[in-house]
Amino acid sequence: MDTARTLSTLGALACLLVILVLGVPALVIEAPDHLLTDYYTAGPTGAVGIGFFAAIGVVVFLSGERGRADPPLVAGLSVVLGVALVALAGVWHLSLDETLVYSFPAEYDWIQHHGAVVLALTVLVLGAAAGYAREYV
Repeated sequence: MDTARTLSTLGALACLLVILVLGVPALVIEAPDHLLTDYYTAGPTGAVGIGFFAAIGVVVFLSGERGRADPPLVAGLSVVLGVALVALAGVWHLSLDETLVYSFPAEYDWIQHHGAVVLALTVLVLGAAAGYAREYV
């Protein structure tokens, strides 16, 4: 089994999952627009920064094993990207005001855990990046 290729693919899939999970509230929740706007813009960069770095992560993870870039360099970049994703998601999650989260209709009470799920997925990205980098040390 090619561990580096597996971890690279896992990292790319985790980044895609971060993007998908970030978009769920916008696609599913029917609430006043200002609630979703306030939710997504909490923190210094909001959820947009997380989504942006996750999209870059897909490209970074796949470029090393597809021969587009030097794999050890990509491995290092993926760790930096993973740390940035965890930091952004952590700050965003901590910036979500309880009043805002509890303002959503009761049928969407799962939104209380959405930020934590996004943070957990970014930790998965970091774990895949760390394992990927370890293959080249």
